Formats: sequence, C-alpha cells, structure tokens
Amino acid sequence: MNRFCTLSLLLVTAFGWAQAQLELPPARLYEMATDGNPVAFEHLTALAEAGNAEAQLNLGWLYHDGWVVPQNSLFAVQLFTKAAEQGLADAQFWLGWMYDVGEGVRRDSATAVTWFRKAADQGDRDAQHNLGLKYRDGNGASKDSVAAYLWLSLAASQGERFAEKSRNDLQKTMTPAQLDEAQKLLAEWKPKK
Repeated sequence: MNRFCTLSLLLVTAFGWAQAQLELPPARLYEMATDGNPVAFEHLTALAEAGNAEAQLNLGWLYHDGWVVPQNSLFAVQLFTKAAEQGLADAQFWLGWMYDVGEGVRRDSATAVTWFRKAADQGDRDAQHNLGLKYRDGNGASKDSVAAYLWLSLAASQGERFAEKSRNDLQKTMTPAQLDEAQKLLAEWKPKK
C-alpha cells in the first residue's frame, strides 16, 4: 500500500473514531477520560461548552475530583451550576452538597436546601435524604418534623437505609397529628419533571 492510501486510511479511522466519541453519552466520555483518554476529555469539554447539562455535570466531577485535570472546586461549582440551572437533578444535588459543605463556594445551608429541594422534587433520593435531615435539624430551613418525615420516607422508599433509620427515629418524637399530616402528604406526593 502506498503512503497516500496509508495516510487516508489513518485519517478515516481517526475521523471515524472521533465522530464515534462525539456520539457517546457524557457518562461514557467521563469514564474514558478517567481512564486517560485525552480525546474523550476534549469531547466532553466541547459538549459542556456547547451547553449539554450531562456533560457539564460529568466535567464538573472531573474537576471536583482532580481526575486528568488539576482539582478545582470553584470550576466544578460553575459547571454544576450550569447543569443545575437546566434542571438536571444530579447537578442540583451536587450543587446543594457543595453549598452544604462549603466546597468551592461559601458555606450556605439555605442555598443548599434550595438546590436539594429542586432535586428532591424530581425524585432524587440523596437530595430527599439530605433535605429531610435539613428539616429535621432546622439547618438551612425551618425545623419541620412533618416535612422531614416526608422527605426521609421518600428517600427510604428508594432504598436509602440511613434515611429509613433517621425517619424511624424521628417518628418516635412526632405527635399522632403530625404523623397523620405527614402520611397524607406522602400519599399525595408525585415527582416533578
């Protein structure tokens, strides 16, 4: 085979591989990037810059954890914010978590509650668990046993075992009227999409 054919074959193969990576979901590009694939990282970055919420979330995780890039919590928060503002529940949870612990931003429990609530409303069990704890403790939200019971129960129904224990402990401190109200809210709850 002559040099021109070899070069053409290499270019077609490279272009086909690059095109195939562009079509991969952001979560797969994230996995490939963490395995050291620089092309996957480039494609994930391009998708994030183009406004893809899933790509923004996954790229945020890379910067949060310092995978293949220097660790940068501030930039991770910026990426999580972009994805969260598009309504992505996972990003809303992680943005709430960052505010809750004060990583990359000033610690702000009320803002954490806002983002946890957005994700919890969509059915995110981790956000429901954290939101339940916030209402239970009055941390970033008014102390509210009924709301705490609701959110902890929803998280527990999705298999969050710590939420189940917290809910059971909380239940022991609630009045029958509070439990009735919480049960009614639980029966009426539907996720928002």
